[in-house]
Amino acid sequence: MDGTRSGNTSLTYTAPTEPKKKKQVEPTDGQEVVNTAVLHAVAVTAYKLVDGNFTSQGKLGAAIIGNHSESSYKLLLYVSKQQQITHADINVNFHFAIQPSNYANFYDSARQNWSMLFESAKQLVEFARQVSGTSVTCVSCLV
Repeated sequence: MDGTRSGNTSLTYTAPTEPKKKKQVEPTDGQEVVNTAVLHAVAVTAYKLVDGNFTSQGKLGAAIIGNHSESSYKLLLYVSKQQQITHADINVNFHFAIQPSNYANFYDSARQNWSMLFESAKQLVEFARQVSGTSVTCVSCLV
């Protein structure tokens, strides 16, 4: 070849490039970035206390997310990954009450009362075990 770039360019070798590294999310307004993981998730039928009556919010996901190194945990009710309904910080002041007939009750971070119906006692017990990493109040024992 004579050093000019004439010819079939589709046969020209191009070396692969390294993928770009993802930027870490920077904290804004004094907030810290905390990486959390889903520790446990299950489908429940959720009820919200409105005007003295529990009203059905439908089938929702209930998840416990947390960061073990930060000892930071939350209970989430959600429709999808992008649509969170409510959350509660799980700490020594968090009250998770197991109730008869596969129900459990808690107050979210806005002090709103929620009740969750689990599909089985086994699901409820496993969820309560996950919550109990920090604080669980058992109102009635399951037999």
